[in-house]
Amino acid sequence: MSWKIFILLGIVLFFLGCVSGSLLSVRFYSLKNSSQSNIDTNSPAYQAGFHAARKLVEGSRLWEFVNTELDDIRFIAGTVNSVEGNRIVIHSESIIGDPFSREPAINDYTVTINENTQVLRATETGSVPVPFIEISLGNTVVVTSQENIKNQPEFVAKEVQIQIPIPDELKPQL
Repeated sequence: MSWKIFILLGIVLFFLGCVSGSLLSVRFYSLKNSSQSNIDTNSPAYQAGFHAARKLVEGSRLWEFVNTELDDIRFIAGTVNSVEGNRIVIHSESIIGDPFSREPAINDYTVTINENTQVLRATETGSVPVPFIEISLGNTVVVTSQENIKNQPEFVAKEVQIQIPIPDELKPQL
């Protein structure tokens, strides 16, 4: 009869271990998530850590690569926000500049399409020419120019390539 007590005791201990482990993991997970959402980025401790990390990066060779200012920009990628006549407005988020900036540089470019502009649609095997009317709101496009467009909010496009849309299930969830 003693072996039955050991088996029963083992089952009870196993059950209690599973229950307590589940409760502890739920509690740990909720603490972990609540501590992440309550981070005060303006606190002195956070700011001190941020500035210490910045100094380390600025003192490294990585900073030379990250902080390189491009002098000649001839293409942009972005989303079509409007189409009016022979002009489209592209919303592009730039990563050029200070990587420690809290706000990314966001630019809206007005792009003129003329008779010399080539409009293409990307396919899985390359790209094919399409008429200008194929460009629509929400398209992701890559626009190339013959001139430096670094500080040009308006320019004439040499080429506009409409990208293949990414299905929602493949888009990263933030």
